[in-house]
Amino acid sequence: MKSPGAFRWCSPLLAAAILMALVVGAPVANASTTTVAPSSLSVCGVVASDLVRVVTTDAPCTVATHVGGSFEIVLRSGWSWGTPTSTSKSVIVSDITKSSMGVASAVLTATSVGVATIHVSGTIYCAPGKVCPDLAMLWTLKVIVTKSTSAPLTLHLTSADIDNTYSVRPGDRFVVSLNAAAKYTWSEPNVAASSVVRRISGRAGASANGLFVARSSGRTKLVATQKPNCGAGCSAKTHRFWVNVVVTS
Repeated sequence: MKSPGAFRWCSPLLAAAILMALVVGAPVANASTTTVAPSSLSVCGVVASDLVRVVTTDAPCTVATHVGGSFEIVLRSGWSWGTPTSTSKSVIVSDITKSSMGVASAVLTATSVGVATIHVSGTIYCAPGKVCPDLAMLWTLKVIVTKSTSAPLTLHLTSADIDNTYSVRPGDRFVVSLNAAAKYTWSEPNVAASSVVRRISGRAGASANGLFVARSSGRTKLVATQKPNCGAGCSAKTHRFWVNVVVTS
């Protein structure tokens, strides 16, 4: 993964587009006005709590909680952040704390079953009289809200999620939907270890889909292959889809 410094000469708009998928996995640090210890933060900028669990630290970083659950996010220091916003009424943003650089932290509260994306933009902080890189960043967090602590998760995956790693529990489900591409055919999505994750249904074709449920503790992969339809001697490349699954009790 490239560090933010790799984009130091980008314009704000270009840097924001490039960094949008990278910042979720970047290390975070507490801002000057918060007392949260760095060790209590996940790489998603989420303060550790029994009310929230991290599903994936890959972009987009995804966490899960239940209706009524609240947890804190702490934004990366060294940046001037705006106000975090939610794309859904399922999760509301409150208790915003500011530092001298801008917003430092906020509390997210789940109000109803659904999925929300939390995002906030920021620019690199520059002290008066200093010359700083012209960088912008978009911080993003996906929040899945279930009815209760024991309710299973349903994760919707596409080819954009390739090589992501998901931490789930027995009973959680994966819905895999792979889009069509001209002159290509997908194999039916499958699982490497059926003792860990069981395939419920699936379909191959120009587009493909599969439904899977986590069964028992272990590690496995969900996989599919997209092959060209041009026959022997074809120079078109075969594409592969896979995600890593870790099931814990």
